[in-house]
Amino acid sequence: MASIIEKEASYKDDKALISSVFHNRLKFGYVLGADSTINFITGQTSKNLNTQIDSEYNTYKNLGLPPTPINNPQIDSIVAAIKPKDSNYFFFFHDDEGNTYYSETDYEHTQKVCAIRGCN
Repeated sequence: MASIIEKEASYKDDKALISSVFHNRLKFGYVLGADSTINFITGQTSKNLNTQIDSEYNTYKNLGLPPTPINNPQIDSIVAAIKPKDSNYFFFFHDDEGNTYYSETDYEHTQKVCAIRGCN
């Protein structure tokens, strides 16, 4: 968990809330859906992710955590993994400046993404 938080958080202050999103997803049986695990598989950092890759590390297809860490997390990511903030968030995304936006529902998430990034 800490290694995924390490890659997903743009800023140190985001780590505990991102941890909360992942903990909420696990608690309610959702896939983590972490872009960082796809990037780990492909070795690329792309916004156009192939989430259908067959791999134990694909957190879009497999429930739970990947079999091993995807990097060496810093201590603040480890602390965030152990002590997530309390929230009702299940979704988050970053804008091009690294600001993080959180949502409780898929609908709310989609609306925020469209407002920030635009929708086609």
